[in-house]
Amino acid sequence: MVSPRTVVTVVSDALIGALQANDPLQLTRDGRDHLVAEPRVTRDQAIDWLFGGRANPDETRFRPDPLEGGAGDPQRRFLFAVTPDEFAEARPEFRQRYLLGGPVWSLSDLLPAWLPTSVRDEILRLADAGAFRRAALPNLRTFPGISPWGDIVVWAGVDEFRRPTLEVYNYFPSDMAFYQALPGVGADDARLLRYVYVGWNNDMRYFVQDRGWRPRSRWTSAA
Repeated sequence: MVSPRTVVTVVSDALIGALQANDPLQLTRDGRDHLVAEPRVTRDQAIDWLFGGRANPDETRFRPDPLEGGAGDPQRRFLFAVTPDEFAEARPEFRQRYLLGGPVWSLSDLLPAWLPTSVRDEILRLADAGAFRRAALPNLRTFPGISPWGDIVVWAGVDEFRRPTLEVYNYFPSDMAFYQALPGVGADDARLLRYVYVGWNNDMRYFVQDRGWRPRSRWTSAA
């Protein structure tokens, strides 16, 4: 299987939207990179409450700080230095309220590692120039990908909650040789994989570039 290259990034807007005021949160933000637990919880309980099994940050990114008693004892304060991918797996109401305290990562932090440097630099230049501000949305740009991958598409718009959002994806290779070279893939499977992924390219090109749909909405509806 070939992994899609996509990312979803909230670009601005500190206010996420109205939330139920009577929804108690067990862990709340304390500064840029800490959480406070009320009542106290163990590290394992905190991770279970936050992620529900969807992510499990290691102790370099999530741990009691300071440690009170033993490592297995209930704690009041935790270091919270998770990755963007881990943060995306946290329970939605926690993420929304956490972001009310201001941005956690810069746009540069959130852009995917596979982006060529020239494309990354151009996205950051466009952001500095105001191309992704709400008044300029929607905004769609394409850049040449690195062979054998196709074009890179950068879409800036608003999500279902009217938050400014930046989404980036890369078209799959169209060259049959790419699929034939995948480990354990025979000739028939290579033809099938190429058919599926080139079809995905065509769908995204039509719905996103021609009709102006949000990439994530099209990708989710096709899944």
